[in-house]
Amino acid sequence: MKNTGRIVLSTCFILTVMIVFYDYLFQGTAPSQLLKFGARVVMFFVAFFAKKRYGIQKVLAVAFFMTVVADFFFQAAPALALPIPDYDIYGIVSFVVAYLLLIMAFRKKAKMRKKDIFLLLPYALVFLVIIVQLKPYMDQWFFYASVLLGVILSYASMTMMATVYRGYFWREIGWAIGLSGLVLFVSDVFVAYSMFHPMYKGFVFWQEVVIWSTYMFGWGILLVLTVDEDNLKVNVH
Repeated sequence: MKNTGRIVLSTCFILTVMIVFYDYLFQGTAPSQLLKFGARVVMFFVAFFAKKRYGIQKVLAVAFFMTVVADFFFQAAPALALPIPDYDIYGIVSFVVAYLLLIMAFRKKAKMRKKDIFLLLPYALVFLVIIVQLKPYMDQWFFYASVLLGVILSYASMTMMATVYRGYFWREIGWAIGLSGLVLFVSDVFVAYSMFHPMYKGFVFWQEVVIWSTYMFGWGILLVLTVDEDNLKVNVH
């Protein structure tokens, strides 16, 4: 990893610590929500202005932009009390687009094989259990949007882990991509419970720590890949 990558990871770590500290101080209210949104904006601008040698870096930059759109609805809109009805729906749809872009970036031309199906199975089973548990607490539109997000997220996480053996990237980079997909999946599991389950709905400090630690770590890995082109093979376009 070059110095650029180390600086990016260090910055993501500092932002994560600041988010946790603000959540502790402000209990998930406007100041901490705006900081979370600001962190996403900073990460997007880093991805946007990074020198790009490969097409995958451009796709990842657009994915970062979609996370900014998503967190505008999840964080900035409620913090600023903007009169946007059902803003959570727009946030979910924005993340669906972001995860579709991750699939586009890392799937390349690979076809589904038995190994991929076995890899997808644990993600699909976890998602199925979660959606069955949370369905009673969702209205119709949130249920449909959550199913769509869960299906896309499960496939994206599998696709990212499959880079370990598909050969498009160095194996060490494949493991990093796979780890990113796994922690983003875990993060969204906690997000789902915090949004819909009455026992966890609303602000729960330890839950926010888990959500934002995994969220920033997962996207932080992807940000390093976006800015540090030496991590990518010369035949990846």
